[in-house]
Amino acid sequence: MAIFASGIMFRNGKKVFLIQRSDDGTWCPPGGKLEPNEIAGDAARREVMEEAGYRYDGPMTPYSVSGDYLTFRADVDEQFEATINDESLDSGWFHIDDLPKPLHQPFAEVLAQQALNETQVASLIADGTLSSPQFFINMWMYAIRVTGTGVTWRSADQQMAFRNPDDYLTPEFLQRVAGVPLIWLHPERNKLDSDEFAKRVIGTLTNSWVADNGEVWAIARVYDAEAAEIMATKQLSTSPTVTFSEVPDSIIKVDGQPLLVEGSPVLLDHVAVCEQGVWDKLLDPTGVKSDSVPNEAEKMDEEKIVALINKAIDARMAKADSEDKDAKAKADAEEADKKAKADAEDKEAEEAKAKADAEEKSAKEKADSEAKEKADAEAKEAEEKMAKDKADSELRREIADLKSRIPTELSDEERNEVADSQVKADSVFSSFGKRAPVPLSGEKPMAYRRRLMVQLQEHSPDFKSVDLSSIADSALLGFAEKQIYADAQKSASLSVGPGMLREIKRADATGRQISTFEGDPAATWAPFQLGKRQITSINNQA
Repeated sequence: MAIFASGIMFRNGKKVFLIQRSDDGTWCPPGGKLEPNEIAGDAARREVMEEAGYRYDGPMTPYSVSGDYLTFRADVDEQFEATINDESLDSGWFHIDDLPKPLHQPFAEVLAQQALNETQVASLIADGTLSSPQFFINMWMYAIRVTGTGVTWRSADQQMAFRNPDDYLTPEFLQRVAGVPLIWLHPERNKLDSDEFAKRVIGTLTNSWVADNGEVWAIARVYDAEAAEIMATKQLSTSPTVTFSEVPDSIIKVDGQPLLVEGSPVLLDHVAVCEQGVWDKLLDPTGVKSDSVPNEAEKMDEEKIVALINKAIDARMAKADSEDKDAKAKADAEEADKKAKADAEDKEAEEAKAKADAEEKSAKEKADSEAKEKADAEAKEAEEKMAKDKADSELRREIADLKSRIPTELSDEERNEVADSQVKADSVFSSFGKRAPVPLSGEKPMAYRRRLMVQLQEHSPDFKSVDLSSIADSALLGFAEKQIYADAQKSASLSVGPGMLREIKRADATGRQISTFEGDPAATWAPFQLGKRQITSINNQA
């Protein structure tokens, strides 16, 4: 995938700068197509100058890649005034949560996506979608060569050497690249130690891959601003330091030419940025990929690089010393002011404490006196209240007792329901030779029905253990009543045995007593029946 167009989304806090396109009236950040041999970052800055009249030379971070369009994000401290050309109808700064409508569709899709992270940017540089370098939030990301393989020429040793591709072009070795330090030049003793690391390190490596030419490349995360600027403007190269196994290197001859065959690498110590790398193989330096370097850029020798490094280190140390000195002076002054202020506060606190103690003593004596008076008054008030509560309680008890004895007047409907319930229950009670209990004065229908059912529920297997007082629903109580009465009626019939006759008295609608009998009728007629007679002889006497 290649980038053919790019633009910059400027942010000032929550505000976004947008232009309104003249072709379709939609809103989007300024941007446009790349010109021949132009990189995306340069194209984006050019388009902003052309479309908004604003020259921007500050850092910008890759934000989104949508198709062949790359959107950068640039955070600015102030909102600039735009001067638009005829490609735009309007421009302005808008809150990110209240953007103008309609948005240009590709820009709307960009906003709907998550912003690129550092790993995604590294991958896009590695596959050639993005140019190298790219600034990302707080670092510069460069594509650099870690090592080459095959045959090369070591000028320091004046010999040819062979690095076996099978030892380097493997997934295992690519994993070893992650986190390897990137430094300025090799240290004197070749491998890093604590001092050399602090002096030379400028970044770390990540996202390694195998190039088509048999070289291992990676993305360098460069945090040193001076180093990043030099790498972006001067064509430099790289050189790795590798420690091999204890097996000695072997020298063989190929067509009479001695060739050093390296062993298997046990340590990839670092990768150094230098003027010329051994894996350039006596050609132009190519170890650092910097698409922003002009073609005619001069090569830098190591003395120039060392001078720049030392200058940058000295500047950082001088700045740090100055900041430390200023910070110490400021801290001393603040400490003196703090001590003077503390002394004054201590004296003021002592005086305040003495005054507070005197006021506290006086207040305590006054409070004790007031507390005693208040306690005496509260005790008297509590005693009077207790006597009053006792009298009120007794009065309320008497009223409640009297109220409980006042008959409750029933409505006509309730009286009819009570009467019906009595007649219905009386037919069941009469089966046992009893009369249904009469309703109490003021007794409500539901309460009366429960009282009748309680006296019969022992005859019902399903309801004999049910708490009838818990049934508040009239329909449900009616169901229980029907079942209990039926079970009681059945129980009364079963209690009349053979040879027994029970009289059941019921009142009809006029109040007359009607007697019916249940049982064996023979029990009634037995006393009136004659015994069996038998002729034993005939007397023929005249």
